[in-house]
Amino acid sequence: MTPIRSSPHDLHLRALAVYRERATAILAQWDLYTTRNPDADSLAYGLRQRVRDAETWREFTRIAPLTDSLLQRAEHQLAQLSGHREQRRWRGQLGRLDAANRGLRQLRHEWRQTRTALPHTARPGTEEYDEPIAERNADAWGYLDEWTLLSTALTEIDAAARAQSGTPVTARGLTQAAPAPPAAGAPRRR
Repeated sequence: MTPIRSSPHDLHLRALAVYRERATAILAQWDLYTTRNPDADSLAYGLRQRVRDAETWREFTRIAPLTDSLLQRAEHQLAQLSGHREQRRWRGQLGRLDAANRGLRQLRHEWRQTRTALPHTARPGTEEYDEPIAERNADAWGYLDEWTLLSTALTEIDAAARAQSGTPVTARGLTQAAPAPPAAGAPRRR
């Protein structure tokens, strides 16, 4: 059996798919918690929300170095597509992903500055460390949610570009289109 060769872009798309799968599972756990605990006190609710934010941030850090490349490739592929019915939606999604990417980059930069300014006694597990990182994670939540919900566009654009060029799909599952994300203005998960 001949092994399937994968390009770096295919590997990036696979990593993105793993992120989406894990982030979606984290969202499902959060939704389950909020459904089962509608009367949770604000402390319990806030602590569980921190877990959601931290877990999603941790998952995103695995693909953060790939996001610029993924977006650039998708922009290039989209420019090559001719008359595809989804182009307008994809352009909007790429714009939102790019904005989220810039926001996350800024938060990483701010966190490095904050961490440098922390007292030498600040370590994970101490309030002086845990509070600012929880704030960073909370600030990142909307951007991370954008990547969870909208990054299917990157896979869809790749599939359309491959189909148009006649390039075979080299990695199983990369071209499976996910459900369309909510329309702009749709309620956000909190």
